[in-house]
Amino acid sequence: YHFDLEGESLSALGKREFQGVKDADVVILLSPRGKGTHTEFGMALAWGKKVYLCHGDDSIFRRDENTSTFYCLPQVHRLVGDTEAIARQVLEG
Repeated sequence: YHFDLEGESLSALGKREFQGVKDADVVILLSPRGKGTHTEFGMALAWGKKVYLCHGDDSIFRRDENTSTFYCLPQVHRLVGDTEAIARQVLEG
């Protein structure tokens, strides 16, 4: 079943998002976001991409019930702050 999202089917949009992650050198994920974020995160990890996981505070990085074990992998760079602070950290890294 395909839904229309501004003239594009969800299937076509999913294919473009899939290809975007596949073609990327680096994947930047902003948290919290929608249901596709962790799918893209998993794809990026599986394809060996450098990943920046960004969140407004450190609440998902405290190694408690809010922290995924995948957030602690060496290719995942955990960034905390507002959009400007995160952009600076990505550009410097």
